[in-house]
Amino acid sequence: MLFQPYAEDLVARLPTKTTTSVLELACGTGILTRVLHTYLPSKVKLIATDLNDPMFRQAAAKFGKGREGTMVGSRRV
Repeated sequence: MLFQPYAEDLVARLPTKTTTSVLELACGTGILTRVLHTYLPSKVKLIATDLNDPMFRQAAAKFGKGREGTMVGSRRV
């Protein structure tokens, strides 16, 4: 909850009228991801990723299956 106001401030600065997709790197527990999903127009594709599997699973749990427009995943390089 500490980061919620910062996430909202960041999303308020996005040019949503011209944005077609957003890639969130290192999404952590998904605080910003949730705010992005709430505030971005439904046509914007949102992709969130994190290298830390437990963190990414916590973020992914906030978005049930079948929610279009949001993909959360992890990938090890």
